[in-house]
Amino acid sequence: MKHFLLSTVLGLVVACWGCGVPDYDKPAYEKRERALLQSTNMLAGITLTQASKLLSLEGVPWDEGYCNMPLSQARIYHFRGFSLNLILEVRPPGITPGSTQSFSYMGEAGLRSNGVW
Repeated sequence: MKHFLLSTVLGLVVACWGCGVPDYDKPAYEKRERALLQSTNMLAGITLTQASKLLSLEGVPWDEGYCNMPLSQARIYHFRGFSLNLILEVRPPGITPGSTQSFSYMGEAGLRSNGVW
């Protein structure tokens, strides 16, 4: 039984190996990689609007992922052959990640309405 299972798994691995590497949109990948690498902090602290423009995300389909930070969202943008994962957080205007200025999530409704993604 063990031998049969092992040979079946090996057969599936060999079958998949023969399929080759899935095709991906290399120009789209390189464009987004360049935008991220040119940023000194991986685009942390800029608005979602700015990030969307830099990464050309307008009209790109995405799914919501799981994020356990308050007032945050994980987005998975889908491209042919790869995905881009972004973690978004609502913060008061002017307060960026790494800032020493404190703020509170207690007024979530106010922060949601006038905060910046």
